[in-house]
Amino acid sequence: YGDATAKETAGACLQQLVHSALPAERINAAGILATLHQYNSGWRILQMLPEANDAVRKAVLMAAGKTGDSLLLDQVIAHLATDEPVALQALFLAGENALPFIKSAIVDKNTSQLQQEKLIYLAGRISGSKAHELLIGLLTNKKEMYKHIAKALFRSHDSKERGSNSDLESGARGSLGHSHAIEYMQSVLVQTKDHYRVLINAMQIEVCDLEC
Repeated sequence: YGDATAKETAGACLQQLVHSALPAERINAAGILATLHQYNSGWRILQMLPEANDAVRKAVLMAAGKTGDSLLLDQVIAHLATDEPVALQALFLAGENALPFIKSAIVDKNTSQLQQEKLIYLAGRISGSKAHELLIGLLTNKKEMYKHIAKALFRSHDSKERGSNSDLESGARGSLGHSHAIEYMQSVLVQTKDHYRVLINAMQIEVCDLEC
């Protein structure tokens, strides 16, 4: 803030913090940049992302999330492979701005199934109409992830909309039908006593998975 001279001085001090040899000062720089996103500070954050120190890199990723900047969020998604917990937290801080990147990562074949599940739950945590729309769309495009999508929807705050969706209801009916069929097979196998104990136990695990 202030006149041109004051801003130039502040900018020079900030640049010194960004390139400081001390991790604590680089962390301070990231914290400052997170509050200056309206002053086009994204390029400085981008400059700091290739950071070797874990604590500093966490602070930089958090700053990137707080800005909600598209270029920075694209970089945050790229850090899922190496800094998953921090990247997820940064995406949550970005809120609705992160949803397009979350969707792209979910449908990306290079994203592991476990990461897809975490991203789906993250969309549910972000909540809001846009997150709800994303999750509803995934019911069609990612049917194999139905259970996780349904959980994310019911954990979000869009209770008025989520209860009227036919895809959600049909998926629930399908899971119930599958569960009933497994329980029937179990009842038949139980009559053979212990001959199929391993198979019966495996079926029980599948039923629990469907009901969770």
